[in-house]
Amino acid sequence: MTDDERRVERRVRREAQEWMHVVAESVVESIVGVDLDGRIVFANSRARALFGDAPLSPLIGRSAAELISDQSPAQIATLISKAESGDPSGRLEMVARSATGEQIPLDITFSPAHLDGRRVYIASGRDLTDQRRAQRALERISQQQHLILTSSADGIVQIDRTGIVVYANPSAHRILRRRVGSMHGHSLHTMTHRADDEGRVEPWVSSKIWRTLEDGEILSNQRDMFARADGLPIPVSFTSAPIIEDGATSGAVVVFTDVSEQAAVERAKEEFVSLVSHELRTPLTSLKGSLGLLTGGVFGPLPDEAQEMLQLAVSNTDRLVRLVNDILDLQRVDDGRLQLHLQPHRLGQLVDDAVSTVAGLYASRGVLLQPSGSALDDLDVVCDGDRIVQVLTNLLGNAAKFSAPGTTVVVTSNLDPGAGDIVIDVTDQGRGIPHERLEQIFERFEQVDSSDARHGSGSGLGLTISRVLVEMHGGWLTVVSEQGKGSVFSARLPIAGPPQEAEQ
Repeated sequence: MTDDERRVERRVRREAQEWMHVVAESVVESIVGVDLDGRIVFANSRARALFGDAPLSPLIGRSAAELISDQSPAQIATLISKAESGDPSGRLEMVARSATGEQIPLDITFSPAHLDGRRVYIASGRDLTDQRRAQRALERISQQQHLILTSSADGIVQIDRTGIVVYANPSAHRILRRRVGSMHGHSLHTMTHRADDEGRVEPWVSSKIWRTLEDGEILSNQRDMFARADGLPIPVSFTSAPIIEDGATSGAVVVFTDVSEQAAVERAKEEFVSLVSHELRTPLTSLKGSLGLLTGGVFGPLPDEAQEMLQLAVSNTDRLVRLVNDILDLQRVDDGRLQLHLQPHRLGQLVDDAVSTVAGLYASRGVLLQPSGSALDDLDVVCDGDRIVQVLTNLLGNAAKFSAPGTTVVVTSNLDPGAGDIVIDVTDQGRGIPHERLEQIFERFEQVDSSDARHGSGSGLGLTISRVLVEMHGGWLTVVSEQGKGSVFSARLPIAGPPQEAEQ
């Protein structure tokens, strides 16, 4: 070889080594070169930072075996042999010792090379610490999810787009009396819906769960009858939520629970309430009529003391009749049997009828009632007149009960032309309602103060029924109040009646 050829060879080798250094410094892996004696002859900056490269303990010249904590020479020799044969599977996961003594998992690949004219092996190690940490986190999450699913008392089922069961937890099998694992691959609807006494089966496309898959709608606290494997129907409460992937519904999760005991309790309660209410109504009506005759003087004038006792009896009888009527109304609401009879009614007449009903109460309590007449009195509102008068009577009655003598309750009507609604406000100057109880007072048997019920302020059902009646008309009932200054109850009603007017 001539001198020129040697110079060219040295230049090419030098450029190749420089290029190797550039590449080695640009990658994220730790790279070391190891000679045939197992000594480190090259290391990039990441390797030096990982394993340490102090002046008194340089990385170059150290045995590569010192860096490895859990692999035997025989395993490394096998890896080198694979690299020599060009086997692409020549890689190994091993644990290395960092400069701080920390155990670092590395994914190592070996490949033969030449460095400064010497035969070496280039070892490239990718740090697996973050990957292992993420893997452990995923495993923990997966384990936690598994524990939640398997320990839940509720049945949890995942179905695909066609309603086929992809997963069902043990409780789902227990509730439906099926062997664990037997639900997988079968239609949830087919398993849980059997033919009725007339041989009819609810179509899959008519079911609520199908609606979740079709419309992506989340349905909560839905009631249905599921069939167990033994054929026994059971009432369930379920929630179905869609699984959205890439913007499309790919399936749904259905969570259900057996509410047989709850349904039995509710049924017994309803039967009891119905029985008591109906058995009380007849004697109360008779008693009220008899007391009315006595107070009207049918048997002649009574002593003042007797008259006073009769008035008290009449008042308490009226209260009991209202309570029975309220309970029956709520039962009709719960059963879906409360119907509205919609007709056009003059707004002013509705207010006048309610005012006439409570006039005696206002007079006895010394509270003034001021209906605010306006041009809206002649406005026709499509509604059930008796029910709206019932709502206004409840609101006016409450205002009187909680107003001091000499104060004024005002009834006003306002038009919201944009929404096509009429808003009837009942404003009092009473004690007001604490902010945290503004919504609770619309719940059943709720009072602003627990002592109200003991002092004959009502059953706690009037506002509940009033809100239900207003909402059945397509409106809503709200309250704004400030303690010590009074309250404003607002009933908003669509002038043209509820949207489902034809179905009422």
